[in-house]
Amino acid sequence: STSYDAAEKMAGKAGTKRRNVLIALGHHPNGLTDKELQALLRMGGSTERPRRIELHRAKLIHASGDRQVRGTRQVVWSLTALGEIVVEGGGRDA
Repeated sequence: STSYDAAEKMAGKAGTKRRNVLIALGHHPNGLTDKELQALLRMGGSTERPRRIELHRAKLIHASGDRQVRGTRQVVWSLTALGEIVVEGGGRDA
């Protein structure tokens, strides 16, 4: 479908930082905070945050809640249904 193709293009190619953020979230169904993504992907905040913002704008991820981390509330990011389809590489005939 056109929306899948647009989302797939937005997700970035395999090995790109944007795709890596999306795949990391695909492996963590309970979601991850920005700090968790940065630690997992060994990515600085100034690299990770813009990628996460792009994925959010493309409706591939959403804020699924928040988590207390050392006394501060941090947003938890998770895949949307569209994000799950893109990570799985399906949806070509949807």
